[in-house]
This record gives sequence, C-alpha cells and structure tokens, in this order.
Amino acid sequence: MTTTFKPPKVSELLADENNYHSWAKELLRALRSIELEDYITETHNKAPEKEPKGWQRNIDRTVTTLLINCEKEPQQLIRGCDTAYEAWELLKKHYEGRTRTHLTALLLSITTMRFDDRTTTMSDHIISFEKKWAILCQTVTSAEASSTTQAGAIKHFSSSDAWKATLLLGTLPRIQIYQNIVDAITASGTSDPTYNSIVLKLKELGE
Repeated sequence: MTTTFKPPKVSELLADENNYHSWAKELLRALRSIELEDYITETHNKAPEKEPKGWQRNIDRTVTTLLINCEKEPQQLIRGCDTAYEAWELLKKHYEGRTRTHLTALLLSITTMRFDDRTTTMSDHIISFEKKWAILCQTVTSAEASSTTQAGAIKHFSSSDAWKATLLLGTLPRIQIYQNIVDAITASGTSDPTYNSIVLKLKELGE
C-alpha cells in the first residue's frame, strides 16, 4: 500500500537573504527527520544503477519539501531544477551572495554616518547609530558567521565594545569642536573607555 507523502514544514518560509541561514538550518533538521538529508548532497545528485525509481521518489520528495517551505521568489528560482542538490546549491549561492552584499551595505551605512547638529541632537544621532548597529549584529547572527569569511570577521568585531565605540566616535564630523570632544574622552583618564561611558560623555558634551 502506497502512503501519501506529507512534507515537513518549518516555522518560517524562506523569503530572502534575511532569513536564509536560519531557514536552511531548520530545513536540514526537517529533512534529517524523514531521512532525506543526503539527497541535497552531491553524492545523490545522479541516479544510481540500482533502484533508480527509489532514488527518483526520494529526490521528488526532497524537492517538494524545499518548494513547500519557500515563498514565491525562491520557489520560482528552483522550480526548474532536476535534483534536490541542484535546487539546494542554487538557493545557497543566490542568498549567501545577497547576504554578503547586504552586510557590506550595512557596515558602509555605519562608517559613513556623520553627526550634524543642524538637523539632529546628539541623543537622536546615537539612537540612529544603535539601530543600525543592532541590524548589523542581527544580520551577522542570522548568517551564522562561520558560513562566510566576511560574516565571521564582522561578527568578531561586532562583539567588541571597543570597536563599537570607535565607530561611534568616527561618526563625529572632522572639525575642531568635535575633535576636542574625542580628545576629551580619550584623555579622561580611562585607558580603554567603554561604549556606554563614551555615550554618556557625548550626550553631556553634545547637548
């Protein structure tokens, strides 16, 4: 008696590069639970001489599981793939590439920030900086830093209080009044001031 295949569903459909890594990790667990994890590897990319029908059945089930756990864009991307391995690698190449581009753009948006006292207060500037920093850290975490050298490097620095403080100080305009603020902070007697202490000092001197 043939049983109807019911593909497992993960908690969140694959939408784009923002949730690709968390989705991929969860989908691997789902495939493992029905013993289909091997069918996204190159080893099972070609039909074996023995039991080709069984191989094709498992390939179809694996591809179905991928499709049912994707939103429209990734579905269209892999719909024409012949094997699960081809579909999996296509998704990986497409969305990991986007993640690298996204990380670069996020980091650039922080390093090019500049405080302008004509349009904002120091407190609001710091809030804006911290929002961008939070998005960067969240993106790096979802990318699981080990997956790319770039993500790994950014995760290493994003966990550094000193690097965060340095980037914040780097958003101050390159004019004397703000350089005086930087000098006052670095000469405050603390050899390695924390990010929070720098924020307090900037708010005190910038208001």
